[in-house]
Amino acid sequence: VRALYDERSEARQYRGLFARRDLGKEDVEVLTRFHQESFSFRYLLNYSGTLRACSDLGDLWYREFFLELTGRVQFPIEMSLPWILVEHVIKSQSSAIPLVEKIFFTLDVYNDAAHRALYVLNRQYLYDEIEAEVNLVFDQMIFLIADEMLKCFKDQAATNRMNRDYKVHLERVRSGDSFHTLKKRYDIPISQRHVQLLGRSVDLNFLIAQHMNNMMYKDIETSIKRFESQDVSGAYELDLVLDVLRDTHELLSQYLDLDPFDSMFAEANETVSPLSFKSRIAVHVLTALVNDLLPNMSYNVFTKRFVRCPTEFKPMDFPSAPKSNQAWMEFGEKCKSAYRSSCKLLSGFVGREHLEAVVHLLGYAELPLVIEQVMRNLDHLLDSIKSYMDALKDGLPPCKLPKFVYGVAACYGFFEGKLKPFLEYEDMKPEVFQTLREIGNTVAFLKDLSEVIEATEGLKFVQAASFLGVSPEEQSFRSGAEATPYMRTMVGFCGFAQANPSVVKAPLVVETMLGSARRAVGMHEYLGRSRSLFKATMRAVNDMLDQKGMRQAWTNSSPANGVMEVEASNEFHRLWSALNFLYCISENQPVTNEVEFGHGFAIAGCLFVHLLGQRHKFELLDFSYHMCNVADHEHYKVTGQAAVAIGPEELLAAARGFIANAHHQRSLHFDVFNMLEVAVRVEGQRKNITFHPPADDTKLDAPPPGTISVQRGATIGGSGDASERGASLPPLGTPSPRAKGPTTP
Repeated sequence: VRALYDERSEARQYRGLFARRDLGKEDVEVLTRFHQESFSFRYLLNYSGTLRACSDLGDLWYREFFLELTGRVQFPIEMSLPWILVEHVIKSQSSAIPLVEKIFFTLDVYNDAAHRALYVLNRQYLYDEIEAEVNLVFDQMIFLIADEMLKCFKDQAATNRMNRDYKVHLERVRSGDSFHTLKKRYDIPISQRHVQLLGRSVDLNFLIAQHMNNMMYKDIETSIKRFESQDVSGAYELDLVLDVLRDTHELLSQYLDLDPFDSMFAEANETVSPLSFKSRIAVHVLTALVNDLLPNMSYNVFTKRFVRCPTEFKPMDFPSAPKSNQAWMEFGEKCKSAYRSSCKLLSGFVGREHLEAVVHLLGYAELPLVIEQVMRNLDHLLDSIKSYMDALKDGLPPCKLPKFVYGVAACYGFFEGKLKPFLEYEDMKPEVFQTLREIGNTVAFLKDLSEVIEATEGLKFVQAASFLGVSPEEQSFRSGAEATPYMRTMVGFCGFAQANPSVVKAPLVVETMLGSARRAVGMHEYLGRSRSLFKATMRAVNDMLDQKGMRQAWTNSSPANGVMEVEASNEFHRLWSALNFLYCISENQPVTNEVEFGHGFAIAGCLFVHLLGQRHKFELLDFSYHMCNVADHEHYKVTGQAAVAIGPEELLAAARGFIANAHHQRSLHFDVFNMLEVAVRVEGQRKNITFHPPADDTKLDAPPPGTISVQRGATIGGSGDASERGASLPPLGTPSPRAKGPTTP
C-alpha cells in the first residue's frame, strides 16, 4: 500500500507498474490514512497478547547476566528488585507522595515472571524458584507492614496519652513539632481481602491481623516480664504501658479484626484458667511487698514514701529484665524517651503514685488477696515480736526518772548506763528493730493503700452521684433504689417495652435489664458509705493482741501502789521507752537508725502503745521525753536566762545528739498517735482512785519513799545510781564557773 502513494518508496523510483503517477491527491491521502491505521491491526487482532506484552514486567526479575557476574545460583531477597521496591514504599512514606497504597503493583513482577516461566520458557524449575521467593517476600512484607503500623499507631496513642503541659514543654525544648504523627495511608492496603498472587487469592487483612495479634501478645508479655524484674515501683511504668497498648489496640481495631485486649491481657497475666487464682502481677506485687518493700525499705511519715535504705537485712534477687529487639516497644518510637524520663522521676521509691497503679492493675478482684496475705504476714510478725519482747522485758532493770537538777549530761549518762547493755544483745537491731520496722511498714502501707482506695471510690461515687439523685444540697440517698433518677428512667423504659412488645427486638434483654440496673445502683450506693481499710486493719490488729495474749502480757492490771508502776513496770510502754531511747542514741556510724529503719520503727511502737491504752503513761514516763524536758529546763531557767550545761564534753556532745533525735521522735510520735486516734479510738481502763490522808502527822518531815539522797559535793558519772557516778556535781545553790546567775535548785 505504501508503494502506491509514497514517492520515496523504492517501487516508485524505477520503471514498472508502480512508476506511473496517475493517483490523485485525494487518493494519496486515503491510502496514507489507511496505511497508518492498518499498522495497529495485528495488535488488535491479538489483543490479549498485546496487553500482556505491554504490561509484562518479568524482565525485572530475570537477571541471568548479573547472576553470571556474581557467580551465584540465585539472588538473596535483599537483592530482589520487587522486595527492594516493597521495602522502600513501606519504610519511606511521605505525605506528598503516598505510595503505600500502590504496593501491590510491585508484586506483579512475580506474576509476569511466573507466566513467562510456564508459558513462554516452559521451565518448571524457574516457577518453583519464583514461588519460593514469593512466599518469603510476602511473609516479610506482612511482618514489615504490621511492624510499621504498630509503630505508627503506638506513637499516636502515646502522644494522645501524654500530659499536655509536659508535651508542650518538650516540644518547646526540642524546638520542633517532634510529637506530631503524620497520617500514613495504611487503610487501603490492609483492607484488601483478595490479592491475586501466582494464581492464589490471599486475604491480606487476615494475615496482618494475625501477625498484629502476636505482636500485641508479645508486647504485653514483655511489659509484664519487665515489671517482674523490678520492685513495686515498676507498677507505675507497667500501668502506663498497658494504657498505651490499650489505646493502640483501640486504634488498630478500626481496621483489623483483633482479639479483645482484655483477653490478650488475661492470657499474658495467666488468669484465663479456672484454676488460676493468682495472676502474675498479683503474685509479683505480693512477693515484692513481703520480701522486699516491708523488710528492706524505710517509710517516711511526712512524704508518705518508702525509700530503699543503704543496708538490707533481707535482700531479694529479681530476675533480669527482658531484652527487646525493637526500640519502639512499649511506648513507641517518638515518645519513648519522654515516658522513660517521667518514669525515672518516680523510680527509687514507692509512693502514692505507685499504689494508685497497683490498685488499677489488680482491681477489686485481686486486691483483697494481696491484703489478706499482707495481714497473714503481719500476724507472723506479731508472733515474732512477742517472743522478743517477752525475753527483753525480763531483762529490763528498774529505772526511775532522775531529777531535773542533775542536768542533761548526768541524766543522759544515767539512762545510758542503765540501757546501753541492751545494745550488746546481738539480735537487737537485726531482729528486734527489724521486726518492728516491718510491722510499722505494713501498717503504713495499708494506711496509704486505704487512702488510695477511698480516693478512687470517692471519684467513682461523684461520677455516679447525678444518676443516684445525690447532690451537695441532699447528700443522703433517697429511700429505695426506685427513687433514683436512673432507676426511674429504667423503670419507664421497661414499662414502655412491656406495653409495646412489637417494637422490642430483644425481649429477653429487656426482662433482665431492670435487675441489672438495681444491682448497679446498689453497687454505687456502697461506694458512698464504704468502710475504711485502715480502720478495719487496726481493729484486726487489736483483736490479734487479745488472741495472742499480748494485751494480757503487756498490761499490768494491779500496780503495787494501787495507781501506776513508776520504777519497775512490766508494761509495754516501759519496754518501748527503753527501745526508743536506744534508737535515739547517736552512734559513730555512717548510717543512722532513722535512715536504716525509717519511721516504721516508731509506727510499730506507737501502734502497740495506742492499742494497749498506754499513751498517757508513755508520754509521762518515757526516758527520751524526760531527757527533752530536762534539756528544755536547762536551756531556759526560770529567770529566762540561758543556762550553761555542766558535764564532760564527750558526754555533753553525745547528749546533744541524743536530744536532737529525741525531739524529732517526739514530734513523730505525736503525728502517729493522732493518726491512730482517728482510725481507732481506744479507751484505757480508767477508774476513780481515792487517796486517804495519813493517819497522823508524825512522818511528814521525812522524805517520801524512793527519794534519791544527794550530798553536797557528791559525784555523778558512769552508770548506775547517782552515788555510783564519777562526774563532779557542784553543791546545790553554788553558781557554775561559766554561769553568771544562780543555778536552779
